[in-house]
Amino acid sequence: MKRSLAVLLLFIAVSAPAQQVASTGLVRMAPDGEYIAATVELEQFPGVRNLVTMQLADGSAQAVTGFADSHVSSFFWANDDRLVFSVEKSDDNGNGIYLGSYTILRDGSGGLKLQERLRRRAAGKLSTGSPPSLLHRLPTNWNSVLISRTEPTAVLPEVFQLDAATGRMRRVVGSQYSITEWIADNQGAVRAAVDRGADVLDGSNRLLYRDSADDEWRKLLDFSDERMEVLGFHADNRRLIVLARGELGGKALHYLNPTGELGERLLSDSDFDLANRDGAAGLVQTARGDIMYYQYFADTVRTIYFDSRWESRQQVIDEALSGSVNTIIDWSDDERQALVTAVAPDGSVDYYLFDTTFRELKFLQPPGAWIR
Repeated sequence: MKRSLAVLLLFIAVSAPAQQVASTGLVRMAPDGEYIAATVELEQFPGVRNLVTMQLADGSAQAVTGFADSHVSSFFWANDDRLVFSVEKSDDNGNGIYLGSYTILRDGSGGLKLQERLRRRAAGKLSTGSPPSLLHRLPTNWNSVLISRTEPTAVLPEVFQLDAATGRMRRVVGSQYSITEWIADNQGAVRAAVDRGADVLDGSNRLLYRDSADDEWRKLLDFSDERMEVLGFHADNRRLIVLARGELGGKALHYLNPTGELGERLLSDSDFDLANRDGAAGLVQTARGDIMYYQYFADTVRTIYFDSRWESRQQVIDEALSGSVNTIIDWSDDERQALVTAVAPDGSVDYYLFDTTFRELKFLQPPGAWIR
């Protein structure tokens, strides 16, 4: 009974005046563009981050979790109504201990713990594996998402279909090889994977590929981490997008054909390595899989657009917000609303909503001030 009560207490919504809310972490827009969610540090629970949501139409907001001694370490929108979030707690050495993941409605109700397997560790403690990472929202099922996570009895990630309404998970692809990364195409089919094989220490990999979810896996090529990095599928769901090291030493952005041959070079920089994404977004794609932009760190953060529509929107934003580094960090599936960060020279961050139809910017209060 105590354990059930503890789970229920996790989902008590917390109201707090604006001055009692501190720093901000992750910020994400719902697929329909009607809500934004963020992790913030509430002053009544110092040192931990909780999950808050805001309805953009009227600016109403609330905290949907109220953790006092553990924090929301990551989250994603499963659909327009539900979020999936993971919880960690720091040990005596400051290391994060994964406690489990939950699904919850955007208003803080309907909280459920994911039905993850548990394994008892030393000293009677429970292990729940690793938190889920979103691979794809499945277009044919409102509540279903494709996730990658490591079971407590395994050492490598596997792919599951998660029902966000019930918390149940079904294994879709098991780790029959030594897979360290699974890659889904833009329809949600898992069709590429990075296999470490037996030679983990020398950094060698095999890139596995299949033409459909029903076909057998085949090897495309062998590569090292130093030579290549797989980023995702192109919108055609045939070619992969990779960073490959070229003759000049730095990595360039390329297509990789289903034959294993390196295709068209999309972007290179003779002075800077595109693999340097420290503080930058890297490859950003639309919901269809088209490349929106590639962002990397050179002498400053550089954003190279591949989509003329979004490039023109960026120009409007930059003209309106001169003097700051402005980045489109998220957008609705219909691409009518976009979330923009504006980073000033002193490092302070402002948030804006950009209406792509009317090309208008609207200032957003920082997530730490949403709750009044």
